[in-house]
Amino acid sequence: AQYEYRGYGFQLWLVKGPEFGQADVYLDNVLLTTIDCYAATELGAQMVLSQPSVSLDIHRVKVICDATKNVAASATNITWWALQVMR
Repeated sequence: AQYEYRGYGFQLWLVKGPEFGQADVYLDNVLLTTIDCYAATELGAQMVLSQPSVSLDIHRVKVICDATKNVAASATNITWWALQVMR
């Protein structure tokens, strides 16, 4: 999934729980980090990444699930909940 926005930065919210895997997060086609969305209990939507100081411009945030997971996770699901844009 990807989202294009105009602003300074963003906060990414993904769902965490026992059936969630790992996802790579890109900003403008540059890998920022890999997020592990596994949690032993269902946590729901959690802010997993904050990038507060990006230059004011049009940016693209991309989340890629490549079917990897924490060994304790029961599946590799990824659910994008929200992208909060800082303007």
